[in-house]
Amino acid sequence: MQGVQRQELTRSVYLAIPHIYTRHFNAPGKDALRLLKRLGLGLIIIHFRENGNKDVEVLLNPVIPRKSYGIQYKKRKTLFKEMKGRYRDFNKGGVPSTIETVSAYRLKALYIAILLEEKRDLSPSQLRTLGADPSTQSILSNNYYGWFRRVKRGVYTLTETGRSGINLYPEQSAYLKKKLLLL
Repeated sequence: MQGVQRQELTRSVYLAIPHIYTRHFNAPGKDALRLLKRLGLGLIIIHFRENGNKDVEVLLNPVIPRKSYGIQYKKRKTLFKEMKGRYRDFNKGGVPSTIETVSAYRLKALYIAILLEEKRDLSPSQLRTLGADPSTQSILSNNYYGWFRRVKRGVYTLTETGRSGINLYPEQSAYLKKKLLLL
């Protein structure tokens, strides 16, 4: 179902599954391949090696229709903007919807919070020179997560909610702090 939904955004969609499920392509497995072909979906098999490496095998390439039926320009543009705004993808595919996904917006806000935690009170232009996103002013003004407080005109600080927000995302925070050290 995810693959069919992704076809609304792009023509070339692959499904990836671990090798353990593909040991023997018996009748049900061959039926699944036939179904993927009919749906125009590709299939990638991931082989997990004992040494920790992963090999990827493209078992089936998607069939791209001549006309782009169902591709919605606005949704596709939004998806690509979201992907471009990420530093790295921290979300795990195929997990239940109870686990919160980390959006590009949250990553940008988290990076600003880390900068404010390290450097204290800063203006949006100072934050941008330190590597924050061009939409920094909007993120600070909207303060969607309640992480920032305006100290005076054009200067912001981090709230206690913001400090705890940094701790809510340890993997992302560690990555962004490492990125900050490289600047």
